[in-house]
Amino acid sequence: MVCQTGGGIIRRKLFLSVLLLFGLALVLNVNTTAAATTNNTTITTSNNTVTTTAITNSTVKATTKTVAKPEPKITSINPVGNAIVSKSQNIKITYNETIKAGSMWIVLTNSAGTVISTKDVISGKTLTIKPVKALVSGVKYLLSVHTNSIEDLSGDGTSVFSTSFTVSPITLAQMKDGITRAEKFDTTNKRLPKYVSYGKTKIPIAEFKKIIATQGLKIGVTGTAKSVATVAKTVTVKAAAATPSTVDGLTLAQVKDGLTRAQSFAILNGRLPTYVSYGSKHILIAQFEQILKSEGLNIVGNANRPIYITSDNITNTVADNARINSIIAGLKALGLTAYNMGLGPNTHDSVLTSGNLPSNAVVVDLYGGADAGVIKEMGSAWYKSIKGARTVFSVFWPPSADITGLAFLPRAHDDNYDPTSFTGIANPAQYLLDNGYDYIHSGVLLNVINAIFYLDKL
Repeated sequence: MVCQTGGGIIRRKLFLSVLLLFGLALVLNVNTTAAATTNNTTITTSNNTVTTTAITNSTVKATTKTVAKPEPKITSINPVGNAIVSKSQNIKITYNETIKAGSMWIVLTNSAGTVISTKDVISGKTLTIKPVKALVSGVKYLLSVHTNSIEDLSGDGTSVFSTSFTVSPITLAQMKDGITRAEKFDTTNKRLPKYVSYGKTKIPIAEFKKIIATQGLKIGVTGTAKSVATVAKTVTVKAAAATPSTVDGLTLAQVKDGLTRAQSFAILNGRLPTYVSYGSKHILIAQFEQILKSEGLNIVGNANRPIYITSDNITNTVADNARINSIIAGLKALGLTAYNMGLGPNTHDSVLTSGNLPSNAVVVDLYGGADAGVIKEMGSAWYKSIKGARTVFSVFWPPSADITGLAFLPRAHDDNYDPTSFTGIANPAQYLLDNGYDYIHSGVLLNVINAIFYLDKL
């Protein structure tokens, strides 16, 4: 603070006025810690707001600026990404600061997409995911910690995070050694061995194949090229018998399978794989994209249709928004643009009546329950008039019933909009299909994202 003088007389009134304003600024920021500098006082408050009070000759100016606080960051994870562990174990994720529960939307699945029950515990900086039952050996597992599942003590949520690991009785080096020995046996005996042995341990050949498949490996049998035990940055696709209708030696089914796996890799890693492998054959991603183009397919592109996602009230506001945002993030990794259009029981209608959607839009509606009245409405002339040329895709997320093959879907208990004579709808799945709507029943984000991707390309 500067005190001006003139003719040897201190301007006391100005001094006292400035002093009073300065004191008032401190009183208004009572719960602060201050760091004073010449002519400026910087005050940092507990809610991450910085107030700077600049004192000049005759004025006091205050400005306020919100300082963004970084989200909690992962410092370690056990098992590490893509690890092979010898037996079932808990998964521990450690952050750089003390954490607390957010939405706790944490999902562990096996390679078949089956959700594994877990008990999730937070202690200090560590999140521990404990499988309720021992994890099965010879299986690869994927862990997804969704957006805002974890928060720091200030309420800052984490970004979506995924990792994978395999439970196996043998290491990667042992897998490669076993493959080499099995191939030598096949060359000599024109058949595979009944088992692959490691000391006193004998692994049946069928189980051994499953174990090595978790790492993208396979046994090269007589008459085929030997397997290449390289797994980094690859997408492994099951080889199918060639047919006369092939592109670069791949059937259309193989091409589509490779596309799905490349998409899944992109969703999990935020980039495309270096190449796509078919047995021992590796196709560079640039070449694979040319193959896709020849079949009218594409992983990413500029002509994608905009996607607008709504959700019923399924779990809670935090979890439901996190689910939508995770889908948006996965679609973004595939080059698609999607928007969160909000939550609520009527958003599937309001998104279409808003007048803000382009005519080529894809509308994705998430439901936590299959509502017979809503399904019936989608076949009505009124609904089709507001839908126009847009595509509407329904996602029935567990605990929703799976309507596939269902003979009759009863009226929902909270249906207060249909006439009393309405009791339900027969063959709801076929009703949707007959009216031009596709749907999926799944609680696995990868499956939902891939389904939307294919739909967006139509």
